[in-house]
Amino acid sequence: MKNCSVVRIVLTIALLVGFLSCGRNPASPIVEHCGKRDRIVEAVLHSIEDNLPEIHAYADVNILGDTLIIHDHRSTNKRFFVYDIKEDRYLGNFGKFGEGPGEIANFGSIVIDPVKHILYGMGYSTWYMSGFDIREALSDPEYKAFYKMTPKKIMGVTPVLGSGDWINDSTAYYEVDVPNEDWTEFDNRIGRVNLNDGSITLIEDNGFGKNSDNRLTISLRNKLMVSAGRVHDQIRIFDLEGNLKKIIYGPDYQKERKKPRFKYFSLVCIGKDEIYATYLNDYVVNGSFAEDIIVMDLEGRYKKTLHVGKPICGMEYNENFNRLYLSTNDYPQFGYIQL
Repeated sequence: MKNCSVVRIVLTIALLVGFLSCGRNPASPIVEHCGKRDRIVEAVLHSIEDNLPEIHAYADVNILGDTLIIHDHRSTNKRFFVYDIKEDRYLGNFGKFGEGPGEIANFGSIVIDPVKHILYGMGYSTWYMSGFDIREALSDPEYKAFYKMTPKKIMGVTPVLGSGDWINDSTAYYEVDVPNEDWTEFDNRIGRVNLNDGSITLIEDNGFGKNSDNRLTISLRNKLMVSAGRVHDQIRIFDLEGNLKKIIYGPDYQKERKKPRFKYFSLVCIGKDEIYATYLNDYVVNGSFAEDIIVMDLEGRYKKTLHVGKPICGMEYNENFNRLYLSTNDYPQFGYIQL
C-alpha cells in the first residue's frame, strides 16, 4: 500500500509539472516544440492537365469555391486561366497583360472576394491595387481591370504587400513588409488592410524584427490565421482579430537565419480540420521549391508529411471535394491530391 501511495504521488507531481510546462500562461501565448516530422506518406497527384490550355512554368493557383484560378506570371496575353472543378472543364481566361489602362504586369498579392467573385491584386509596376469581376471578365474578352486603391505609406514609406486573404468587403489581412528609407531592410508584420482607402494597421510583431519572412493564410470557417515561416522553422496561429494563439517551433528551428538563403515553409492553406504547408528545409541554391507538404491539425500539431516528389509552385484547398490542388514544375503541371 505504501509503495502504491508513493507511485500515486510521483505520477501526480509529473502530471502537474507537465500541465505547468505545457499549459497556457495567461500573460503569453502557448509555445510548443515539434519533434521529428518522420511520418512520410507518398502522395498521388491526379492530373487535370488534359483539360487545360498550355500554361507557362512557375504558375500558381487560387481557389474560389469550386473554381480553380491559375495565375500565369509569364503570359504575354491573358494572365488568368479558369477551370471548373465540379464539371472538370476549362472555362476561359482573363487579365490582359500590359501596362496600359486596365492591363496588368508584375501582378501579385492576390485575394478573392468569394461573395462578389472579385479578384484583387497589387500591380507592382503601378503600386496600386486593381480588381477583376471574374464573371464579367470571363464573358467579355475586352474586359479591363478596375482601380481599387493605393496602399497608404507607413512612417513615410510605401509598404509591400505579400501573401494574404480576404475577410470582408472592406478588409484583408496581409503579410506586410515595411522597408526602411533606403530599402535595405524590411520589417515583416501582419497587417489589416482597408481595401477601400488603402490604410494599413500593423497588428502583430513577429519577434524577429527585420529578420523574418512569412506566408499567411486565413480560414473564415475555422476563424484562424496561420503564418508559416519561410526563413524560420516556425508556425504561428492567430484568431481573426489578430490575437496570437500559439507558436510551434519545428525540429530545425533556430533564431538566426541560415546563410546563404535558406527556406523552410513556402505555401500554406487551411482545410476542414487540417493545416497544409509546403516544406523545403534546404538552401535555396539546391532548389527553390518544396516537394513535401507538412500536414498539421488546427492546433498546429504535426500529423504526417505528404511526399509529392515534384517541385510545388502553388497550392490551394478545395472544401467540397476535400482536395489539395497543386501546380508543379513537372508532369502533371496541374493536379490534385485526394485527401
